[in-house]
Amino acid sequence: MAAYTELHKSFLEQLGDDYNLGRIVGAVGVPQGSVNSNYLVETAKGRFLLRVDEVKTESEVKREIDLLAFLRKHSFPCPHPLQDRMGRYWRECEGKCASLYRYHEGRIVPPERLRPTQLETIGRTLGELHVIGKGYKKGIDNRFSFERIADLYLSVRGRLPNYFRKISRTLEDEVDYLTRYLEGKLPKGVIHGDLFADNVLFRGEKLTAVLDFEAACRGKFIFDLATAVNALCFVDSQYSLDRFRFLLHGYRWRNGTPFPTSCATLRCASRSHACTISFSIRWITTAESTRTSASSSTACVSCAANARAGWRRC
Repeated sequence: MAAYTELHKSFLEQLGDDYNLGRIVGAVGVPQGSVNSNYLVETAKGRFLLRVDEVKTESEVKREIDLLAFLRKHSFPCPHPLQDRMGRYWRECEGKCASLYRYHEGRIVPPERLRPTQLETIGRTLGELHVIGKGYKKGIDNRFSFERIADLYLSVRGRLPNYFRKISRTLEDEVDYLTRYLEGKLPKGVIHGDLFADNVLFRGEKLTAVLDFEAACRGKFIFDLATAVNALCFVDSQYSLDRFRFLLHGYRWRNGTPFPTSCATLRCASRSHACTISFSIRWITTAESTRTSASSSTACVSCAANARAGWRRC
């Protein structure tokens, strides 16, 4: 989330009329995030969230809203897109698609402050998404699939700065390992694709919403778990086995454990998969990064490279 597209008074007035919102008191940009423009809109009828898609096409916006409508129909706590008086879910704004959502009450809990019960709740909610998503039959391309990112990395590796050479060798070992590991038998379906702490809202122990389905697609369930492990179980510069167990316990409780029963296998795959892809995306999108960034990326890839050996002790 962020605010890149400026909203004009005439657009807001038309928005208020079309959605019967009454007088619009104000629209404040939400600073968090990096992809879309988001505004908190205050109206006579309450708060709403306006999103302007900066990169998605109209057809991609339509697919995301269709998925959200399906999930809402099955009582999943996700963003609620609203229709205007003409039945439209989005409108044009500066050549981009803008859509309005109900505002969800709740707060973001930093990863290091998540309690065991909250980690279990996140795991259970992720399992619920995977179970409900089995009924969604429409295809959604995964922009960040392992295959696509690996191909993209291989196409640009020749332009790596010299200080990335050692990292590239480690990364290529990981790509080779994952190419053999991620066979077609791993369970697939609808995945969130970006389950970080700032995409989950809580009111006390209750999870009120899972936000930001920008990266939602059809993919391997293990990627969602991998992302959650890296986002929620890495604190104080190390992975916490206890946090992992709480997260996985909640997921297993809801989803019936669709993965191999060996926790070591799952942990290894999760860390290697997510670390490799996250590094690839990070480098590809910041190819001219500084040596400081290179240092942090080295740690990320080293984590992936050591994952298989590290988790065998468990």
